[in-house]
Amino acid sequence: MAIKSYNSSQSDFIKMSFQCECGEILDTGLMPVCDLRQNNREGYSFTYDKSIECSKCHKKYPIHFYDDDVISYCEIPSLANDDSIISLHEIPYEYAYKSNTMYVDFIQEIRKAQQIIDSIENLDTENQQVLFRMALSYIISIMDAYLGDTFRYYVEKYEKFKEQYEIGRKKSKEQFRSLKTINEQSFQNINKTVKLYQLAFNIELSGNQLIQDAAQKRNRIIHHSSRDEDGYEILITASELKDLLAEIESYVKTVGQKIIDVVYEEIIIGNRPNNEQ
Repeated sequence: MAIKSYNSSQSDFIKMSFQCECGEILDTGLMPVCDLRQNNREGYSFTYDKSIECSKCHKKYPIHFYDDDVISYCEIPSLANDDSIISLHEIPYEYAYKSNTMYVDFIQEIRKAQQIIDSIENLDTENQQVLFRMALSYIISIMDAYLGDTFRYYVEKYEKFKEQYEIGRKKSKEQFRSLKTINEQSFQNINKTVKLYQLAFNIELSGNQLIQDAAQKRNRIIHHSSRDEDGYEILITASELKDLLAEIESYVKTVGQKIIDVVYEEIIIGNRPNNEQ
């Protein structure tokens, strides 16, 4: 078993690499190592588990993190010894905290939406449709808030991303060139959102038809009296909303991880002297 300790009082995430028994070097990506919402460490504890699979031999490596008011460490039971861990980088509060707290806020709103859907299911059919439509609008707004707040935070905080965004915007189609500020941009249209994130952060994101269709349905509900393009009444089911919640939660988690990764690579590593990288 390989074990490494870390300083959770100065780190919110860590990025680790280790060697598989087949010789392949594996990278964990950034992983949370403490509860950022916990201010009082007396009696506090936090655990996080992740599994990494080797792309070469497909061996899986479970990783366990533990943090309390006395000790902080990670362990990889499948590794022979500590020497198999090649590097462990601690990501400080400044870079990770805001992103993670925005994600925590997002997850809390998602859980509220789940409770709302469950409660609506117990009502009669007539009232259900009105409330399901409201719930759909709420869910899309949750996603819009997270994607918009995250985008604006990092573009406004780091000059590198702001420059990339401005250069890309001026070279792009008129729909982006005409924007005076990023505060004018909605993030409900997932296809446009993907392009904006690519402009600013140079990350690869895919579109999502389920989310795109839901956002369009939300617009028809709000702006066209809940009628589709053919004039028929839009009907929504609880299972449809639950599937949408799961899809949005998964999509946002992917976006958040990619943003943290690019901040780490471009800002943290990029600003270090060459002999520290």
